[in-house]
Amino acid sequence: MQNRQFRKSKSKYKKNGYRQITMMLNKSKEFIKPVNHKRIYRIMKENNLLSEFRQRNPYKGIPGVTYDHKTFENIVNCNFKNSNAYNVLCTDITYLICKSKKYYLSAVKDSSTGKIVSYELSDNLRIDFLLQTIRKLNKGFLTDETIIHSDQGTYFTSPKYSSLLSRLNVIQSMPYRGKCTDNAPIESFFGHLK
Repeated sequence: MQNRQFRKSKSKYKKNGYRQITMMLNKSKEFIKPVNHKRIYRIMKENNLLSEFRQRNPYKGIPGVTYDHKTFENIVNCNFKNSNAYNVLCTDITYLICKSKKYYLSAVKDSSTGKIVSYELSDNLRIDFLLQTIRKLNKGFLTDETIIHSDQGTYFTSPKYSSLLSRLNVIQSMPYRGKCTDNAPIESFFGHLK
């Protein structure tokens, strides 16, 4: 009988992790000094009271699992200073706040000349305004060696965006995830603009 009650109490405590138990103990007035979470973790581990891990959300990361959204190789590799104009173009999206309203700016910068060659402003984040930015590029200057460099955002890995660039014979390049310095020219422009 006593063993069964211990098993029930054990399963009750398995619902709470060591962080929750640490907070509950530190809030209670029975302890004068606060209890360290490492001590609680060690005691729970010795008595096999660690909580079960939360199951992974199956819907999280679905665009990454499907083959519609795909990333591209980092062709530019921080080599932005090329002699030819329209050889390496950098693009990104930022937001601007004007009179308490949020606007989104999509811009394309030529890394060799430092000029903004195309931009579009929108009050929503639909992909159409990003596609319009690419359509505004001067087609006469685009060559088969033109590279457009962007981050791995959802819009830039979108099939609509990729198909538009492939129709224009523009090569896509993307840095590794979380490395904003690999897209420095356009990030620098947005920093000065804001």
